[in-house]
Amino acid sequence: GNKCVGAKINGNRMPIRSRLRSGDEVEIITDENAVIPAGWEQIAVTGKARAAIRHEHRITEGRKNVKLGREIIESVFRAEDAELNDKVLGRALGFYECETLDEMYLKIGRGDFSGTEVLSRVYPAKSSGNLVFNAMKALTGRAAARKGIVPKLPVKGISSTTALSIAAGCFPLPGDDIVGIAKPGVGIHIYPANSPLLSEFEKHPDRWIALHWDIDETQDQFFTSMFQLTVSNKIGTLGEVCDTIASFKANINNLSLLQIDDDFCELQIEVLVNSAAHSNELITALRGSRVVSLIERVIG
Repeated sequence: GNKCVGAKINGNRMPIRSRLRSGDEVEIITDENAVIPAGWEQIAVTGKARAAIRHEHRITEGRKNVKLGREIIESVFRAEDAELNDKVLGRALGFYECETLDEMYLKIGRGDFSGTEVLSRVYPAKSSGNLVFNAMKALTGRAAARKGIVPKLPVKGISSTTALSIAAGCFPLPGDDIVGIAKPGVGIHIYPANSPLLSEFEKHPDRWIALHWDIDETQDQFFTSMFQLTVSNKIGTLGEVCDTIASFKANINNLSLLQIDDDFCELQIEVLVNSAAHSNELITALRGSRVVSLIERVIG
């Protein structure tokens, strides 16, 4: 079963999900390098077969996540020009309760924590010196919120003393139309004007506030743009994506693996950019890459 790649029924090649009838002659086609699809669990009949498929799938997924985690670490350390070897990475094992580097790669590959976090553990100075990353944390309010400070967002249309923040799950950029929603006792949350999340406020027009970006073009200001990509599952893919992003003077803030199979991976990448135009340039460049099958910007 672990080596099965197909079957012939009465001499004819048939889908593996085909139901057998009394008297059918079956030939199982095998391959030493076979990979069992997870979907087989849905068509297996016996509990023993389903358990065997789940077990093999966990092993296969583990190998893929280890491979992806290693790629993520290599890309992050290469982007920061940081020395990378087993001894250096070993300093982070205790932080993440890992016994081996492969265990740490596995956790990174499945999204338990990021390669950037590992870098900050083994090279704290490089993490704290990343001005782009720190600037973005201040703008989105993640760093400021921990200190009890209301972040200053470059938006006009309200009093400068009003608490203002970007709505959770939204990624508006300068150049996008935006709208504010007043949240009593909280402040004003900024939404992209075309966000489907605004539908829940249609019955409360009194809470809508017209807002506009107020960008100082003489200063570098960075905002999170969220990309969802389908990419080839092969060595070097992540490096090519990261190199393309870096060539446009953008920085990766976070990366999550959504789904992985034999040929493709689905990723979400948070990238720090200056504007919607900057984000669109990146999308155009990545769309032309040989390793990217699909890319779209997640607005919110």
